[in-house]
Amino acid sequence: MIDSGFPSDNYITNVLTSFEGDILVSYKDTGGIPTIGYGHTGPNVKLGMTETQEQALADLKSDIAKFNTLSNTLVKVPRTQNQRDGTVDFLYNTGATGSSIWGLINAGNWQAAATFMANHYETDSLGHKLPGLVKRRAFDAADLIS
Repeated sequence: MIDSGFPSDNYITNVLTSFEGDILVSYKDTGGIPTIGYGHTGPNVKLGMTETQEQALADLKSDIAKFNTLSNTLVKVPRTQNQRDGTVDFLYNTGATGSSIWGLINAGNWQAAATFMANHYETDSLGHKLPGLVKRRAFDAADLIS
């Protein structure tokens, strides 16, 4: 599939909502970061706050746009729509802008990038492997090579 320049709206929204879930009362994620809605973080998120379903969806759309822009900055080579979606979800979930995965991608080595992605960023801040992150990394890695 040819890259449109934007994440596939329904696809990326469905991926993110299925992996992130929708929690309308803020909480600390596995890294101890205040989080709300569909994994939304930032200086405006404080513990104890609540939001509506509409606010959670608005945050999600805004975050998708932010991470798409970041993905455009990090990825310097042509990519398919699936590869865009995989890199946007990876950034949304990890924020890993300094990862060596970007060097692999920009060298055009999508297979090595997929292998790297499938084997990294799947633990919490204490080093415990989390089954949900293992599944998510495998899902994103599959996008890189499809």
